[in-house]
Amino acid sequence: HDAGEERLPGQIIEFEELPFKMLSGALKRMHRSSRYNVIYSRAWRLPDLPKHSAPPVRIRAGKRYTADGAIAPLLISDTSVGLDGIVDNALYEIDGRIKISLSKYLDVDTDLLYRRPVILPDSNGLPVNEFRQFRLNEFRRMKSKTIHYLDHPLFGVVVGIDRYVPEQTFDVIQPKSAIQINQ
Repeated sequence: HDAGEERLPGQIIEFEELPFKMLSGALKRMHRSSRYNVIYSRAWRLPDLPKHSAPPVRIRAGKRYTADGAIAPLLISDTSVGLDGIVDNALYEIDGRIKISLSKYLDVDTDLLYRRPVILPDSNGLPVNEFRQFRLNEFRRMKSKTIHYLDHPLFGVVVGIDRYVPEQTFDVIQPKSAIQINQ
């Protein structure tokens, strides 16, 4: 079917982006290797929600394409005239959703499309450019503090989930003089 037909639903939810700690070692190794091209890496905080109420997080990343596989023009947002919230109809290199819910274990449900132009032979054996998409639809039950790799022959997802512990902030107590302490 046409690459522009399939768009994945997913509620776009606000989330607090966090420092990328748990998978930072894996990310460094992938950046150093010529075998990998990291398209998207983020860490975020979500509430502990049961499966029936956990919203999917929409992931859109990488190159932006038109329906025929050409590179999409840049989005220009002009907030001075109130054009915030422009609808982006481009097809992203990575587009889909990740849903994380809490049961006895942590459930990770992914439905992602990877899109790219490919060169295929036509009926005469001559190379022809086509725009294709490849789907990774996988459910994984995980334990906290473990790292999982969700695999497709053309792309993959490295997932790690850990309990969020807010950084503690302490009020600075000004030291008192000896006279104040002894009063």
